[in-house]
Amino acid sequence: MSKIINIYIVYTNELENRIKRLNNVIEVFKTLCSKNDIDIIINIIKEPSAKTIDENIKTFNERVDYNKFDGDNEYNEYIENLNTFQISNYEKHRELYNIIKDKDENSLYLIIEDDILISNDYVNNIEELINYLKDGNNELWDILFLSLNTINSTDKIINFRKVYDKLITKCCYFIKPKICEKLYNETNIFKLTMKNTLSKYIKDNENLNVYFFNKITFIEGSKIGIYPSTINNVNNLYFNNEYIELIKIYNKDILSKEDISKSLELFKQVENINSSDLNNIIGMIYLKNKNYNEAKHYFITALELHKKNFGYLQKNSIILNNAIDIFKHEQNMLEECIKAKPKYS
Repeated sequence: MSKIINIYIVYTNELENRIKRLNNVIEVFKTLCSKNDIDIIINIIKEPSAKTIDENIKTFNERVDYNKFDGDNEYNEYIENLNTFQISNYEKHRELYNIIKDKDENSLYLIIEDDILISNDYVNNIEELINYLKDGNNELWDILFLSLNTINSTDKIINFRKVYDKLITKCCYFIKPKICEKLYNETNIFKLTMKNTLSKYIKDNENLNVYFFNKITFIEGSKIGIYPSTINNVNNLYFNNEYIELIKIYNKDILSKEDISKSLELFKQVENINSSDLNNIIGMIYLKNKNYNEAKHYFITALELHKKNFGYLQKNSIILNNAIDIFKHEQNMLEECIKAKPKYS
């Protein structure tokens, strides 16, 4: 194996709240690599930013094609009008493919997004990953994801297709230069987000060897609630068990008192995360139960946290719209006005 791991960071300048944790991730990984006689080289990709895309939107619009895929393609339902933040994320990944495609096939190339986190509980797992990479098994995979759920198996890496139909995260993955060349060439015209583009590419290329490391290593902060999504109008916390249980409660046809109590119990277990997405889902549960005052409290809190943490707040943001729409249920003042007798009646 190469004695160097090349790390490419998809980074957004405006997200100041992520810098400290991102630096911690790099420092821990660098220390573990050094311990195992491996150097790392850091490369940061900041452009094109959303601002750059806004300023050159005509150029990017020339590469967008929102026509449906041929035939009865399941990805037709994922075609959407991409916002400038989604295009920025897409183009940064694509820029990395352009850089990596001409590199040495014998070296290792790791793409990470700026919302990844590291936990002391999983440091040993990361060292296991490093040792696995040193063992010379890297011919087995073309893409190796590091932040997917683990399964009950003794295998160090798991075939992606045996567990997943689509990606739930792309925050951290190794990729081979030969794959980057194909991806770069085939993604000039776009109509999907990068995550869905990668998912479709994996599905369409059955000979592509896609695996994930079967130990928890790095964590996507945006999928546990530490960070909000900065590019999507809805953010599902796939790696937050309490959030998943709250979604199950919300999806019931009728909510009982026990459901509300259970929801509060679940929320209190993760309240300290200060997540806009967690506050939003508990607000949605109260709204469905027609408890408008409590729903309003959580929706407003969600909006405040979303703004504070640079979350996505364009006009189709579910958190923004929930905070606005809840006021149509604010009927207390109307009821008081109805009861009052006009002075000149």
